[in-house]
Parts: sequence; C-alpha cells; structure tokens
Amino acid sequence: HYIDGKKEGEEWEIFEDGRTLRSRTTRHYRNGKLDGFYRVESTRDGKPYITIEGQYTDGEKSGRWKQYNATDDTTHEWDE
Repeated sequence: HYIDGKKEGEEWEIFEDGRTLRSRTTRHYRNGKLDGFYRVESTRDGKPYITIEGQYTDGEKSGRWKQYNATDDTTHEWDE
C-alpha cells in the first residue's frame, strides 16, 4: 500500500514461466524505500526452495545475503 504517495509495508509478486518454474519475491518498504527482509522463493517441478534472501536498510542492501540452489544448499554468501 501507499502512504503519502510512497510505498509502505510488505509487497510480493509472483512469476510463472508457464511450464515448471514459479517464483515469489517478498520485499518490504518504508517511506518508499526498500527496508527490511527480502526473499525470493521458487518452486521447480513442485518442489519449493529459497533462491535468495537478505536485508535492505533505507534502500540499500545490508548485512548477510545468501543464495541457494534447488536442493537448499547455500551456494554463495556475502556481506553488503
């Protein structure tokens, strides 16, 4: 939703390729900027898994970010 013309709160969007891949992106806004938890979850051939997760602070990536493969193994971690 919007407050004073700026995004506020949780927002999510779903992507489907029409075949086997479905993903959901969840992000949070405060005062129109990304701020808070960010996660992309995917489903391939019916199996759900987290693709990437991290944190935003005042519109910028912050803290520890993690990327995963379809077997939930962490493939990459980094600090912002």
